[in-house]
Amino acid sequence: MVIISIAEECIEMSKRTTAKNSDEEANFMDEILASFSKVDVLTVSNIDELEDAVSKFADIIDCSWSKYSKPVRITKHSKS
Repeated sequence: MVIISIAEECIEMSKRTTAKNSDEEANFMDEILASFSKVDVLTVSNIDELEDAVSKFADIIDCSWSKYSKPVRITKHSKS
């Protein structure tokens, strides 16, 4: 007899999205582009400063995405 253990899998039931070519998508892109230009990357001279700059970019995207996207429920009819 062979016993194969199967790990539990967590399946997301919702996600955040914006409609393609919508005002929200345009506002999201405008806001991140404007915010990116304010991050000083010209003085990055070591790995710690690079990690800080990348972290700032990630925070900008995360905050803007939360602001302009909306949560939607994933169903069996959702696109993959």
